[in-house]
Amino acid sequence: MAKTFIRDMGESSVVPKGSVIYRGQTDAFDIRGDTAILARNVINPSRHTYFGLDHETIAENYGITTSLTVQDDLHLMNIHMLKVYNKLKDQMTKLDDYRALSALNSSYPLMKGRVARDSDKDNDMTVLNFICTHTEYDGYYQPEMPTVDGGKMHSEIAVCKQKGFKVTQHLGSNALPMPGGRSFQGVKDDSLMRKHKREDERRRAEARKRAPSPPQSPGSPKAVRRAFGSSPTFGSSPTFGSPKTPIGRFTLPPGSPRTPPPKFRW
Repeated sequence: MAKTFIRDMGESSVVPKGSVIYRGQTDAFDIRGDTAILARNVINPSRHTYFGLDHETIAENYGITTSLTVQDDLHLMNIHMLKVYNKLKDQMTKLDDYRALSALNSSYPLMKGRVARDSDKDNDMTVLNFICTHTEYDGYYQPEMPTVDGGKMHSEIAVCKQKGFKVTQHLGSNALPMPGGRSFQGVKDDSLMRKHKREDERRRAEARKRAPSPPQSPGSPKAVRRAFGSSPTFGSSPTFGSPKTPIGRFTLPPGSPRTPPPKFRW
């Protein structure tokens, strides 16, 4: 299947009306024999959505894939262009959005004067949310880009949730063929196994957080603090507020100069 045509407009790109784009989302499909039917929405009006430009790349990376139709031109920021990248960074700085700046620096680091890629789900979404909130673009476009580990990341387009109406999904349609002749059921089973593994790891991590701390030996610092309220200092002079000094009065050790106690710079 041919790759979707992108019209380069300099600082932006346009996906023309009538174009076909792709999204892989295995859990949106029902398996019926040798076919997979799109049974659930892959566009959610409450969140931004990522798409691809050729179905084989998307299927290899994201599972069972459907095609969607662009109903109106999508005007997308060319985030890979250094000039556009710097403008975006300046805008984040002017708005004091340091979270977005950090996400941009992490997901789109500069390497030898070029914008590179180090994709992270949360950082990617933070950058996209800034674009969708503070610019007039419908989202962003990135071609295939170098990654920080020396590899490459596939091209993608991201569409803001408020512009999702420009893309039409086709519920009830058949999934596109999987590369290498993989069965839809096999892809679905693999996806479920990975999901269960992630959930099991999450539950184990939560259980470790809830587990009580191991008991302390009687002479340990924590045990002493629990018994006395603070670590005792043997042989020291009376301290502020101790039983041997009136509450609220600072008592100097014998022979000390008559100076007030230090003030903390908090």
